[in-house]
Amino acid sequence: MSTVGEYFFLIGKSIPILLKDIKHPIKLKFIGYLQGREGLYCGFDLLEKFKGKNNGCVDGIGYFNTDAEMSGLFVPFYKVKEELDLFIASYKENTTNNALKSDIDTNALIIENEWLKKIIENQKIVSEEFSKFVSEIDPTISNWELEMGKKQEEINRLKLENDLLRQNSENLINDAEQIEKILSTPFKMNANMSRMTPIALSKKHMFSNRNIFNQSDSIDETKDLRNQSDENL
Repeated sequence: MSTVGEYFFLIGKSIPILLKDIKHPIKLKFIGYLQGREGLYCGFDLLEKFKGKNNGCVDGIGYFNTDAEMSGLFVPFYKVKEELDLFIASYKENTTNNALKSDIDTNALIIENEWLKKIIENQKIVSEEFSKFVSEIDPTISNWELEMGKKQEEINRLKLENDLLRQNSENLINDAEQIEKILSTPFKMNANMSRMTPIALSKKHMFSNRNIFNQSDSIDETKDLRNQSDENL
């Protein structure tokens, strides 16, 4: 089985391949890849005006020059591989082994080297364009990251404020519940209290319920009220 590199020595040679009703040998002028196309292609010069589809160009890119106007034709490699193999076999039979090896090696290496150079040049162009693109968007990315950092700081500050407000709200609710418990406790008036002023009665009501918070304070207050009752008697 022939390698792709072995076919390169055929470039520039007239090969008997029937294409486009052309009965005379046609010249192989290109083997390689076309931009925007998949697979390997062969470029032929049909050597007759307007028998082909182009002048060796596809989508504005030139791959070879034709000897006649509009005599170029690109064909997928797999479609003409059999004819090329037959030509190589015939060429080997009519050429000494040493001459064939020298011819194949020299021409194949030269053409392959040129082909690789074009690929490298295209890769350099793509790399330069990509580097330019990155350099253009880098400041935008930096500004975006800075803005995102500021937004995150603002979010953290709002979360902290929200936590403080929630804690204050819980404290107010607890205080309200304690006050509600105090105010909802029944207040009984005895004979001694009937002699007290409204302000004293209010204080009495408040102090009598302090056992919700501190039992010892309630006991002390009860003692004070008893002493006050004794003095009034």
